[in-house]
Amino acid sequence: IDPYCIKVFKQRWYIIGHREGNDEVHFYSLDRVLSMEITENAFNIPKSFNADAFLHNYYGVMAGTMPAESVLLRVTPFRANYLRSLPLHHSQNEVERTDEYSLFEYWIAPTADFIQELRSFLPDIIVLRPLWLREKFIQEAKNILDNYKNYDYDLQRKTKTTSDKLAE
Repeated sequence: IDPYCIKVFKQRWYIIGHREGNDEVHFYSLDRVLSMEITENAFNIPKSFNADAFLHNYYGVMAGTMPAESVLLRVTPFRANYLRSLPLHHSQNEVERTDEYSLFEYWIAPTADFIQELRSFLPDIIVLRPLWLREKFIQEAKNILDNYKNYDYDLQRKTKTTSDKLAE
Protein backbone atom coordinates (compact mmCIF):
# COMPACT_ATOMS: atom_id res chain seq x y z
CA ILE A 1 0.00 0.00 0.00
CA ASP A 2 1.15 3.51 -0.73
CA PRO A 3 -0.29 5.36 2.28
CA TYR A 4 -1.55 8.86 1.52
CA CYS A 5 -3.12 9.77 4.86
CA ILE A 6 -4.98 8.36 7.86
CA LYS A 7 -8.52 8.94 9.09
CA VAL A 8 -10.34 7.99 12.26
CA PHE A 9 -13.99 6.98 12.00
CA LYS A 10 -16.10 5.44 14.76
CA GLN A 11 -13.07 4.73 16.95
CA ARG A 12 -11.24 2.91 14.17
CA TRP A 13 -8.18 4.19 12.30
CA TYR A 14 -7.91 3.82 8.53
CA ILE A 15 -5.08 4.22 6.06
CA ILE A 16 -6.19 5.93 2.88
CA GLY A 17 -3.94 4.94 0.06
CA HIS A 18 -3.22 3.28 -3.22
CA ARG A 19 -2.67 -0.42 -3.82
CA GLU A 20 -0.46 -1.54 -6.68
CA GLY A 21 -2.45 -2.77 -9.64
CA ASN A 22 -5.50 -0.69 -8.77
CA ASP A 23 -6.12 2.87 -9.89
CA GLU A 24 -8.56 3.76 -7.09
CA VAL A 25 -7.81 5.10 -3.64
CA HIS A 26 -8.92 2.68 -0.90
CA PHE A 27 -9.46 2.62 2.86
CA TYR A 28 -7.66 0.02 4.96
CA SER A 29 -8.63 -0.54 8.57
CA LEU A 30 -5.50 -0.56 10.73
CA ASP A 31 -6.98 -3.06 13.19
CA ARG A 32 -7.23 -5.60 10.37
CA VAL A 33 -3.61 -5.26 9.32
CA LEU A 34 -1.78 -8.43 10.39
CA SER A 35 1.72 -7.22 9.62
CA MET A 36 3.45 -4.14 8.33
CA GLU A 37 6.96 -3.22 7.42
CA ILE A 38 8.80 -0.24 6.09
CA THR A 39 10.34 -0.93 2.71
CA GLU A 40 12.81 0.84 0.49
CA ASN A 41 10.11 1.24 -2.18
CA ALA A 42 9.50 4.90 -2.82
CA PHE A 43 6.28 6.40 -4.07
CA ASN A 44 4.87 9.84 -4.64
CA ILE A 45 1.46 10.95 -3.52
CA PRO A 46 -0.18 12.35 -6.64
CA LYS A 47 -0.16 16.13 -6.66
CA SER A 48 -3.84 15.96 -7.56
CA PHE A 49 -4.68 14.10 -4.31
CA ASN A 50 -5.99 16.28 -1.51
CA ALA A 51 -7.37 14.39 1.50
CA ASP A 52 -9.81 17.13 2.49
CA ALA A 53 -11.16 17.42 -1.04
CA PHE A 54 -11.30 13.62 -1.44
CA LEU A 55 -13.40 13.22 1.74
CA HIS A 56 -15.40 16.46 1.49
CA ASN A 57 -18.71 15.01 0.25
CA TYR A 58 -18.55 11.75 2.17
CA TYR A 59 -19.50 10.40 5.56
CA GLY A 60 -17.30 7.72 7.03
CA VAL A 61 -14.89 5.61 5.06
CA MET A 62 -16.70 4.91 1.84
CA ALA A 63 -15.55 7.44 -0.68
CA GLY A 64 -15.05 7.29 -4.37
CA THR A 65 -17.03 8.38 -7.37
CA MET A 66 -20.59 8.61 -6.01
CA PRO A 67 -21.75 12.19 -6.55
CA ALA A 68 -23.02 14.37 -3.76
CA GLU A 69 -26.69 15.29 -3.74
CA SER A 70 -29.18 17.00 -1.48
CA VAL A 71 -30.45 14.80 1.35
CA LEU A 72 -33.38 16.17 3.34
CA LEU A 73 -34.48 14.60 6.64
CA ARG A 74 -37.52 15.25 8.79
CA VAL A 75 -36.39 14.73 12.38
CA THR A 76 -38.14 14.48 15.74
CA PRO A 77 -37.29 17.16 18.34
CA PHE A 78 -35.34 14.59 20.38
CA ARG A 79 -33.14 13.61 17.44
CA ALA A 80 -32.87 17.22 16.27
CA ASN A 81 -31.27 18.17 19.60
CA TYR A 82 -28.76 15.37 19.10
CA LEU A 83 -27.94 16.49 15.54
CA ARG A 84 -27.54 20.09 16.65
CA SER A 85 -25.01 19.03 19.27
CA LEU A 86 -23.21 16.49 17.06
CA PRO A 87 -23.69 17.20 13.34
CA LEU A 88 -23.48 14.23 10.99
CA HIS A 89 -21.57 16.12 8.32
CA HIS A 90 -20.04 19.55 7.80
CA SER A 91 -22.76 20.35 5.24
CA GLN A 92 -25.57 19.88 7.76
CA ASN A 93 -28.05 22.75 7.68
CA GLU A 94 -31.21 23.00 9.74
CA VAL A 95 -33.62 24.54 7.23
CA GLU A 96 -36.80 24.43 9.33
CA ARG A 97 -37.57 24.10 13.03
CA THR A 98 -40.98 23.64 14.64
CA ASP A 99 -42.22 22.18 17.92
CA GLU A 100 -43.11 18.92 16.11
CA TYR A 101 -40.07 18.42 13.85
CA SER A 102 -36.99 19.90 12.23
CA LEU A 103 -35.73 19.60 8.67
CA PHE A 104 -32.03 18.97 8.16
CA GLU A 105 -30.40 19.19 4.76
CA TYR A 106 -27.05 17.74 3.71
CA TRP A 107 -24.98 17.99 0.57
CA ILE A 108 -23.42 14.54 0.66
CA ALA A 109 -22.82 11.37 -1.30
CA PRO A 110 -25.28 8.97 0.38
CA THR A 111 -22.96 5.99 0.63
CA ALA A 112 -23.67 2.77 2.53
CA ASP A 113 -22.11 4.01 5.78
CA PHE A 114 -24.15 7.24 5.70
CA ILE A 115 -27.30 5.20 5.08
CA GLN A 116 -26.38 2.88 7.95
CA GLU A 117 -25.99 5.88 10.23
CA LEU A 118 -29.42 7.14 9.21
CA ARG A 119 -30.88 3.69 10.01
CA SER A 120 -29.52 4.01 13.54
CA PHE A 121 -31.76 7.06 14.00
CA LEU A 122 -34.98 5.24 13.16
CA PRO A 123 -37.81 5.82 13.95
CA ASP A 124 -36.83 9.43 14.69
CA ILE A 125 -36.19 10.39 11.06
CA ILE A 126 -38.00 10.35 7.75
CA VAL A 127 -36.01 10.67 4.54
CA LEU A 128 -37.74 13.21 2.31
CA ARG A 129 -35.18 13.38 -0.46
CA PRO A 130 -33.65 12.12 -2.63
CA LEU A 131 -36.59 10.06 -3.80
CA TRP A 132 -34.51 6.92 -4.42
CA LEU A 133 -33.28 6.98 -0.81
CA ARG A 134 -36.78 7.63 0.54
CA GLU A 135 -38.05 4.64 -1.48
CA LYS A 136 -35.20 2.50 -0.17
CA PHE A 137 -36.17 3.27 3.44
CA ILE A 138 -39.85 2.61 2.68
CA GLN A 139 -39.01 -0.76 1.11
CA GLU A 140 -36.76 -1.69 4.03
CA ALA A 141 -39.57 -0.81 6.48
CA LYS A 142 -41.97 -3.03 4.51
CA ASN A 143 -39.43 -5.86 4.53
CA ILE A 144 -38.95 -5.52 8.29
CA LEU A 145 -42.70 -5.62 8.85
CA ASP A 146 -43.03 -8.67 6.60
CA ASN A 147 -40.23 -10.41 8.50
CA TYR A 148 -41.98 -9.82 11.80
CA LYS A 149 -45.34 -10.96 10.46
CA ASN A 150 -43.85 -14.16 9.05
CA TYR A 151 -41.85 -14.83 12.18
CA ASP A 152 -44.89 -14.41 14.45
CA TYR A 153 -46.85 -16.84 12.28
CA ASP A 154 -44.10 -19.46 12.40
CA LEU A 155 -43.62 -18.95 16.11
CA GLN A 156 -47.30 -19.57 16.83
CA ARG A 157 -47.45 -22.69 14.64
CA LYS A 158 -44.22 -24.39 15.63
CA THR A 159 -43.54 -23.63 19.28
CA LYS A 160 -45.43 -23.58 22.51
CA THR A 161 -45.56 -20.44 24.58
CA THR A 162 -43.90 -20.28 27.98
CA SER A 163 -47.31 -20.38 29.69
CA ASP A 164 -48.21 -23.57 27.76
CA LYS A 165 -45.00 -25.23 28.92
CA LEU A 166 -45.64 -24.23 32.52
CA ALA A 167 -49.18 -25.63 32.36
CA GLU A 168 -47.90 -29.09 31.30
